[in-house]
Amino acid sequence: MKKQLLFDYGRRERKGVLCLFFLMLCVSVWRSSSFSLFFEKEKVAVCFEGNQNPNISNKNQTYKYNPNFINDEHGYRLGMSVEEIDRLLFYRSQRKWVRSSKKFQEITLVSDSLLTILSQRFRFPSFKVTNHLGLKKDLNTTSAKELQSVYGLGPVLSKRIVRYRERLEGFSMEKQLKEVWGLKSEVVVRILRKFEIKKAPTIEKININTASFKEVLSIVYLDYLQTRAIFNYKNAIGEIESLDELKKIEGFPLEKYDRIVLYLQAQ
Repeated sequence: MKKQLLFDYGRRERKGVLCLFFLMLCVSVWRSSSFSLFFEKEKVAVCFEGNQNPNISNKNQTYKYNPNFINDEHGYRLGMSVEEIDRLLFYRSQRKWVRSSKKFQEITLVSDSLLTILSQRFRFPSFKVTNHLGLKKDLNTTSAKELQSVYGLGPVLSKRIVRYRERLEGFSMEKQLKEVWGLKSEVVVRILRKFEIKKAPTIEKININTASFKEVLSIVYLDYLQTRAIFNYKNAIGEIESLDELKKIEGFPLEKYDRIVLYLQAQ
């Protein structure tokens, strides 16, 4: 008599095992495709505006997306070339926004045929114009509290800007903002997006030939030694006929000449 092997099933049992295996295989394939579709949607979601769900057409599953958020992978799947994607990414790196299909083509240089296809799926967000020159506030009249609306400006720095503005008798040039101690260049850029010098201040100029030493020294851009050099020069020649003569004085800060002469006149 032969021994009954543990896995020695009859025809019926073998069919049952094969059916079970086939069923497990189908379930595995179904789950794999479901997860694939899920991750595909997650990739596309990068381009959706805000946190809103995409509008999906039941017929052909057409997604609406904000083209400002196209990344390398999504751009490639849309049919864009590497160069076209790079142009868009470079434009966005400058904190600029694409606001129309026409602008999208100007930036990326995509073909008319591709633009026709892509533009049907574009959804541009609503932009509020907040940085137009006509809507900027006057840097010379704004308060310290208003300045704090700029990212990176707290109570200390905003008050320091106002105090320095008072010392200058008002900002005459945008670059004077960079002279505020502790103010980073990137914060200056943000300030000038929201504020501008609408009108140059009226500064009462000092006559270099009749002013006292103390009056000239009070100019923000001159220290004691520089003021002394100006007076030594004036005493040596008798009278300064033109402010251009100041450039001849040894030790005179030539890089500040354009701002120093805001406070001086030669008569």
